[in-house]
Amino acid sequence: MLTHGWPGSFLEMQAIIPMLTDPARFGGDARDAFHVVVPSLPGYGFSAAPAAKGTGSYEVAGLWAELMTGLGYQRFGAQGGDIGAGVSSWLACRYPDRIAGLHLNFIPGSYRPSPAAAILPPWSARRRWRGRYGRFSSRCEIRAKHPGVDGARYPAG
Repeated sequence: MLTHGWPGSFLEMQAIIPMLTDPARFGGDARDAFHVVVPSLPGYGFSAAPAAKGTGSYEVAGLWAELMTGLGYQRFGAQGGDIGAGVSSWLACRYPDRIAGLHLNFIPGSYRPSPAAAILPPWSARRRWRGRYGRFSSRCEIRAKHPGVDGARYPAG
């Protein structure tokens, strides 16, 4: 399962899907092929916004687990970047027996999960880390709260 980030969409995964589903076409071994599921985060792209407030990475991980069950996958790998990293991390924390492997990229300063303990560090540690490394994330949050010309580019507004 591949989960996109913000302000992205499932379309970000178009280039990598054939490499995962047909590795022989790219010089790999056909036995390394995967089934690939690339859902759209609620409220992004063609996906409807959540019906209730409070739908975050934790809740979306539950939706993804339900989706994979419905598709017949009891065990699967999870990959995510940005917000998708949060969703994929929560999948691994909430459903460790179902996750065969976890790959994360771009873990923003606003979301630093502890996959081993499924807890966030104390607020003071989070503030220190964010002040030092999370500036880009903070800038994006400010822009998201005040959509203007930049905000018009983002699917979720």
